[in-house]
Amino acid sequence: MTPGLFFLGPVALATLPALFVSFFLPAWAQVLVFIGGTVASLAILRPIARSHLRMPALTRTGTAALFSLPGNPVSALVAFELLVRPALGAMLGRKAVREPVRARLIEPFTQRRGRLHLVRAWLEHRDGEATVRPLGPHAAGSLGSLAGANAWMVVAPDVERLEAGTVVETWPMLPS
Repeated sequence: MTPGLFFLGPVALATLPALFVSFFLPAWAQVLVFIGGTVASLAILRPIARSHLRMPALTRTGTAALFSLPGNPVSALVAFELLVRPALGAMLGRKAVREPVRARLIEPFTQRRGRLHLVRAWLEHRDGEATVRPLGPHAAGSLGSLAGANAWMVVAPDVERLEAGTVVETWPMLPS
């Protein structure tokens, strides 16, 4: 069987009965990614350990791994980076999805405490040193800053402010 990866968005979910998808798809697909919110895919998924319906969900049915990602494009990409990409890498036998890069922050950054933030950023290598600049705005629906980014700057949940010069972990969006 050839490995299959199938993306199903909200339009397709509205036109394809969940029963059809759950009955026929696992026969040929190894991974199914729903994009468009968990609510639309509840007929197929039995999500594990989630506190509300906006959180990504993952489960298995037959031989297929099923992921349900939020409908917001930026939130869906972040959920993909945190959940789907590592799972696909593990399924392919890869040890690490990407190599993190330690970079010096070139301007201060503030955020609300309480959750892990993957901040859209520009990572640059100059004279043997990596530097990173956060790109804003940071709202979940801000596609402009996402389009200009080439890395995620990882900010721990307990951090409220980072000063310029602080060394932070970054994840390049593309392999280096």
